This record gives sequence, C-alpha cells and structure tokens, in this order.
Amino acid sequence: MAPSWSKLLEKSPNFTVKNCLLALSLVASTAATVKAITWGRKNSRRGGNKNLHIPAKKKDGKASVDSAFFKQLMKILKQLIPGPFSAESGYLVLIAFSLVARTYCDVYMISITTTIERTIISKNRNGFRRQIMEFFTAMPMVSLVNQLLKYGISELKLHFRSRLTLKLQKEYLSGMTYYKMSNLDSRIANPDQLLTQDIDKFCDSLVELYSNLTKPILDVFLYVKTLLQTVGYKTPLIMIGYLLVSGAFLTKLRKPVSRMTAEEQKLEGEFRYVNSRVITNRFVSLTFTGLSVYPDRSVVAEHPTTVRKVVGSTLS
Repeated sequence: MAPSWSKLLEKSPNFTVKNCLLALSLVASTAATVKAITWGRKNSRRGGNKNLHIPAKKKDGKASVDSAFFKQLMKILKQLIPGPFSAESGYLVLIAFSLVARTYCDVYMISITTTIERTIISKNRNGFRRQIMEFFTAMPMVSLVNQLLKYGISELKLHFRSRLTLKLQKEYLSGMTYYKMSNLDSRIANPDQLLTQDIDKFCDSLVELYSNLTKPILDVFLYVKTLLQTVGYKTPLIMIGYLLVSGAFLTKLRKPVSRMTAEEQKLEGEFRYVNSRVITNRFVSLTFTGLSVYPDRSVVAEHPTTVRKVVGSTLS
C-alpha cells in the first residue's frame, strides 16, 4: 500500500501534503457547518424562542412610592430642569397659568350656559340673543387657552425628552459603558429601548402627571372655597373625606395595572431585541443560508406573546 501511495504522489504534482491539509480543513469546516445548521433547526422546532430568553435579575423589593422613589425622582428632575430661568421652568409656568385660565374659562362658560337656559325658560328673547352673542364671543378666547395649554405640554415633553436622552447617551457612550452593559451587566437587557421608547413614555407620563395634578388641586380649592361661602364647612369636609377614601380604594385596585405595564414594557423590549438579532446576524445568515430560519422563527414566535400581554393589559 505504501509503494502505491508514493507512486500516486509522483504522478500527481498538485497532490502535495499542503493541499491534503487544506482539503482536510475544508471537509472539517463543511461538516461543522452542516452540524450547526442541523442543531439550529432542531432547536428552533423544539423550543421556538426559548433559547432567546433574556435572564432578568431578581429584585430585592417591589417598586413603591416611598422616600427612595422621591429621591430618585428629584435627581432626575435636577437633570430635566437645570435652573429657575431655563426654558423648562418657563414652560412649567406657562402650563400653570394656562390651567388657571382654563379653570376660570370653564366657570365663565358654565355661568353663561346657565343664564342661557334661564332665558329660554323665562322666554326672554332679548336676554337670549345677548347671552348667545356673549357665548360666541367667548369661544375664541377659550379655544386660545386650550391650544396654549396643549402647546406648553407638548414643548415641555420635547424639552424633557431631549435633555434626558442627551444625558443618558452621554453616559452610555462614555468609556466602555456600552460594552459593559451589553456583555458584563445583565440588569439592563435592552438599552436601545431604554434610550428611545422608555424615555419618551417617561417624559410623557411626567408632564401628564404635572398637568393632571395642578388643575384638579386648583378646582378643588375653588370649589371648597365656594362651598364654604354658601353652605358652611361640614359639607366640604364630608366631600374631602369621601375623595380621600375613594382615592385610596382606587389606588389599591390599580396596583396590578402597574405590574402589567412593567411586564408589557419588558416584552416589548424582548421583541425589539429579537428583531435586532436579525440585523446582528445578517452576515451569518448570508453566508450560511440555513441559519436564516432560526431568527425568522424567533421573531414570529416572540410576537404573539407580546400581543397577548398587550391585549390582556388593555382589556383589564
């Protein structure tokens, strides 16, 4: 057998030891590729998106509105509102004055409508014409106040989002922070969602909280003041007690909603992460065509889970 092998080498000048090693390495790489494709297809058929499960670090305690929450909120507000003479402070004042003006406009429009009803019941044509003209004259001013309020809220949201995004991006891109978050720290699994969608929703919620707290407090103050002047102090105290009890009861009922919202955002982040894997592995999918089945099935398998959670949160 050895003489035959040596004769074959002599007859074939290209059949050298180097070419043999190259051929063996090519065969080994082809076998490894086929094995990887077969393994990926088997796992995608068995588990769907189980291999893409993002491990979440267990938290020590539940999130609640306590002193730690207010301390963290104050730190964020210092970044969002740098000073009393900043643009954000001006928009806060604009929203406050717009809410006060809207409250007085509501009171004025209510008084006009009641006067119009009184003139209709008493069949006072001259008074009816006069009150109708006053009503139509006041409508442009009310519309202007409403649009001014919407403008202040939208601009404040935009300024908050710009400041917070720039601050977080600066911290994220400084040094090796982005690498540590992606590879060494598992507490933040989806930084792309945090820097885009979560910041947008946080700023919207913060501005809505400010506007939704300012106007009701002003309305309650004016309403209680009017009641004190007409019926005394007993009725306002009873109403305030009812509001406190009902508010505490509704807050207790709304606690599961916060958990469902957090779960919804987590699933949205996982769905975004699965889609980003397609972009990350595009060269692998291009080189080995069979591997493209794996991310496709992962995206398709991840979307129904997200939809079910979002629909469940909406219906509840």
